[in-house]
Amino acid sequence: MDIKTDYKYALEQSSIISITNANGIINYVNAKFCAISKYSAEDLIGQDHRIENSGYHSKFFFNELWTTITNGRIWKGDIKNKAKDGTYYWVDTTIVPLFDKYGKPYQYISIRSDITDRKKGEEELKRTLNEISSYKYALDESAIVAITDHRGIITHVNDNFCRISKYTTEELIGQDHKIVNSGFH
Repeated sequence: MDIKTDYKYALEQSSIISITNANGIINYVNAKFCAISKYSAEDLIGQDHRIENSGYHSKFFFNELWTTITNGRIWKGDIKNKAKDGTYYWVDTTIVPLFDKYGKPYQYISIRSDITDRKKGEEELKRTLNEISSYKYALDESAIVAITDHRGIITHVNDNFCRISKYTTEELIGQDHKIVNSGFH
Protein backbone atom coordinates (compact mmCIF):
# COMPACT_ATOMS: atom_id res chain seq x y z
CA MET A 1 0.00 0.00 0.00
CA ASP A 2 1.55 3.29 -1.18
CA ILE A 3 -0.14 6.34 0.33
CA LYS A 4 1.23 8.67 -2.39
CA THR A 5 -0.24 6.47 -5.11
CA ASP A 6 -3.56 6.25 -3.25
CA TYR A 7 -3.59 10.01 -2.71
CA LYS A 8 -2.88 10.69 -6.40
CA TYR A 9 -5.58 8.20 -7.44
CA ALA A 10 -8.17 9.85 -5.18
CA LEU A 11 -7.25 13.33 -6.46
CA GLU A 12 -7.44 12.17 -10.10
CA GLN A 13 -10.90 10.69 -9.52
CA SER A 14 -12.33 13.73 -7.77
CA SER A 15 -10.78 16.75 -9.48
CA ILE A 16 -9.99 18.36 -12.82
CA ILE A 17 -6.17 18.52 -12.92
CA SER A 18 -3.61 20.22 -15.14
CA ILE A 19 0.08 20.87 -14.70
CA THR A 20 1.99 23.59 -16.51
CA ASN A 21 5.59 24.67 -16.62
CA ALA A 22 6.70 28.07 -15.31
CA ASN A 23 5.61 29.70 -18.60
CA GLY A 24 2.09 28.26 -18.39
CA ILE A 25 2.59 25.60 -21.06
CA ILE A 26 0.45 22.56 -20.29
CA ASN A 27 2.43 19.36 -19.84
CA TYR A 28 -0.23 17.23 -18.10
CA VAL A 29 -4.02 16.99 -18.02
CA ASN A 30 -6.16 14.29 -16.47
CA ALA A 31 -9.20 12.57 -17.99
CA LYS A 32 -11.62 14.84 -16.09
CA PHE A 33 -9.95 17.90 -17.66
CA CYS A 34 -10.38 16.38 -21.12
CA ALA A 35 -14.00 15.45 -20.39
CA ILE A 36 -15.06 18.94 -19.29
CA SER A 37 -13.03 20.85 -21.90
CA LYS A 38 -13.85 18.38 -24.70
CA TYR A 39 -10.22 18.62 -25.83
CA SER A 40 -8.02 15.55 -26.04
CA ALA A 41 -4.78 15.42 -24.09
CA GLU A 42 -2.97 15.72 -27.44
CA ASP A 43 -4.90 18.94 -28.19
CA LEU A 44 -3.86 20.42 -24.83
CA ILE A 45 -0.27 19.31 -24.21
CA GLY A 46 2.08 22.04 -25.41
CA GLN A 47 -0.64 24.73 -25.33
CA ASP A 48 -1.35 27.25 -22.61
CA HIS A 49 -4.73 27.70 -20.94
CA ARG A 50 -5.72 30.42 -23.41
CA ILE A 51 -6.95 27.54 -25.56
CA GLU A 52 -10.01 27.45 -23.30
CA ASN A 53 -10.38 31.21 -22.76
CA SER A 54 -14.04 32.20 -22.81
CA GLY A 55 -13.41 35.93 -23.15
CA TYR A 56 -15.44 36.46 -19.96
CA HIS A 57 -12.60 37.57 -17.70
CA SER A 58 -10.58 40.76 -18.14
CA LYS A 59 -6.85 40.94 -18.78
CA PHE A 60 -6.57 42.42 -15.28
CA PHE A 61 -8.13 39.22 -13.85
CA PHE A 62 -5.49 37.04 -15.50
CA ASN A 63 -2.67 39.48 -14.70
CA GLU A 64 -3.62 39.26 -11.02
CA LEU A 65 -3.72 35.47 -11.23
CA TRP A 66 -0.25 35.33 -12.81
CA THR A 67 1.19 37.89 -10.42
CA THR A 68 -0.03 35.78 -7.50
CA ILE A 69 1.35 32.45 -8.67
CA THR A 70 4.66 33.77 -10.08
CA ASN A 71 5.25 35.34 -6.67
CA GLY A 72 4.89 31.89 -5.14
CA ARG A 73 1.42 32.29 -3.66
CA ILE A 74 -1.57 30.01 -4.15
CA TRP A 75 -4.38 31.49 -6.27
CA LYS A 76 -8.04 30.57 -5.76
CA GLY A 77 -11.05 31.70 -7.76
CA ASP A 78 -13.79 30.86 -10.22
CA ILE A 79 -13.00 30.77 -13.93
CA LYS A 80 -15.39 30.62 -16.86
CA ASN A 81 -13.89 28.58 -19.70
CA LYS A 82 -14.92 27.64 -23.23
CA ALA A 83 -14.87 24.00 -24.32
CA LYS A 84 -13.71 22.82 -27.74
CA ASP A 85 -17.34 22.62 -28.93
CA GLY A 86 -18.00 26.25 -27.92
CA THR A 87 -19.97 25.54 -24.75
CA TYR A 88 -19.06 27.31 -21.55
CA TYR A 89 -18.24 25.83 -18.17
CA TRP A 90 -17.20 27.21 -14.79
CA VAL A 91 -14.52 25.79 -12.53
CA ASP A 92 -13.65 26.56 -8.92
CA THR A 93 -9.88 26.70 -9.28
CA THR A 94 -6.85 26.44 -7.01
CA ILE A 95 -3.44 26.95 -8.62
CA VAL A 96 -0.50 25.81 -6.53
CA PRO A 97 3.07 26.83 -7.47
CA LEU A 98 5.80 24.23 -6.96
CA PHE A 99 9.33 25.46 -6.30
CA ASP A 100 12.78 24.53 -7.53
CA LYS A 101 15.83 24.39 -5.28
CA TYR A 102 16.24 28.16 -5.64
CA GLY A 103 12.73 28.85 -4.35
CA LYS A 104 11.37 29.85 -7.79
CA PRO A 105 8.15 28.36 -9.19
CA TYR A 106 9.04 25.83 -11.87
CA GLN A 107 5.55 24.44 -12.45
CA TYR A 108 1.95 25.02 -11.44
CA ILE A 109 -0.68 22.46 -10.54
CA SER A 110 -4.28 23.51 -11.13
CA ILE A 111 -6.93 21.64 -9.19
CA ARG A 112 -10.49 22.37 -10.23
CA SER A 113 -14.08 21.42 -9.56
CA ASP A 114 -16.95 21.86 -11.99
CA ILE A 115 -19.35 24.53 -10.67
CA THR A 116 -21.27 25.16 -13.90
CA ASP A 117 -24.64 24.17 -12.44
CA ARG A 118 -24.11 26.41 -9.41
CA LYS A 119 -23.22 29.37 -11.64
CA LYS A 120 -26.28 28.75 -13.83
CA GLY A 121 -28.42 28.70 -10.68
CA GLU A 122 -26.87 31.98 -9.49
CA GLU A 123 -27.55 33.61 -12.87
CA GLU A 124 -31.15 32.39 -12.84
CA LEU A 125 -31.58 33.74 -9.31
CA LYS A 126 -30.18 37.14 -10.41
CA ARG A 127 -32.59 37.24 -13.37
CA THR A 128 -35.51 36.32 -11.12
CA LEU A 129 -34.58 38.94 -8.52
CA ASN A 130 -34.25 41.60 -11.24
CA GLU A 131 -37.65 40.63 -12.60
CA ILE A 132 -39.22 40.77 -9.14
CA SER A 133 -37.57 44.14 -8.54
CA SER A 134 -39.07 45.43 -11.80
CA TYR A 135 -42.53 44.15 -10.83
CA LYS A 136 -42.19 45.72 -7.38
CA TYR A 137 -41.16 49.05 -8.91
CA ALA A 138 -44.14 48.97 -11.31
CA LEU A 139 -46.50 48.05 -8.50
CA ASP A 140 -45.11 50.73 -6.17
CA GLU A 141 -45.45 53.37 -8.89
CA SER A 142 -49.00 52.47 -9.85
CA ALA A 143 -50.78 51.20 -6.74
CA ILE A 144 -51.31 51.65 -3.02
CA VAL A 145 -49.50 48.78 -1.33
CA ALA A 146 -49.56 47.55 2.25
CA ILE A 147 -48.26 44.20 3.36
CA THR A 148 -49.35 42.60 6.62
CA ASP A 149 -48.26 39.58 8.59
CA HIS A 150 -50.58 36.68 9.47
CA ARG A 151 -52.13 38.73 12.32
CA GLY A 152 -52.97 41.70 10.09
CA ILE A 153 -50.12 43.85 11.42
CA ILE A 154 -48.65 46.15 8.78
CA THR A 155 -45.05 45.22 7.92
CA HIS A 156 -44.59 47.31 4.75
CA VAL A 157 -46.25 50.23 3.00
CA ASN A 158 -45.23 51.98 -0.16
CA ASP A 159 -44.93 55.74 -0.69
CA ASN A 160 -48.34 55.93 -2.38
CA PHE A 161 -49.99 54.43 0.70
CA CYS A 162 -48.31 57.05 2.91
CA ARG A 163 -49.18 59.89 0.53
CA ILE A 164 -52.87 58.97 0.43
CA SER A 165 -53.24 58.06 4.12
CA LYS A 166 -51.15 61.07 5.31
CA TYR A 167 -49.29 58.75 7.71
CA THR A 168 -45.56 58.14 7.67
CA THR A 169 -44.09 54.69 7.22
CA GLU A 170 -42.98 54.75 10.85
CA GLU A 171 -46.53 55.52 12.03
CA LEU A 172 -48.00 52.66 9.99
CA ILE A 173 -45.51 49.82 10.57
CA GLY A 174 -46.59 47.69 13.51
CA GLN A 175 -50.22 48.88 13.35
CA ASP A 176 -53.22 47.11 11.90
CA HIS A 177 -55.45 48.65 9.24
CA LYS A 178 -57.75 50.15 11.88
CA ILE A 179 -55.35 53.10 11.91
CA VAL A 180 -56.67 54.13 8.48
CA ASN A 181 -60.29 53.11 9.06
CA SER A 182 -62.54 56.10 8.48
CA GLY A 183 -65.44 54.52 10.35
CA PHE A 184 -67.51 54.79 7.20
CA HIS A 185 -67.73 51.03 6.64
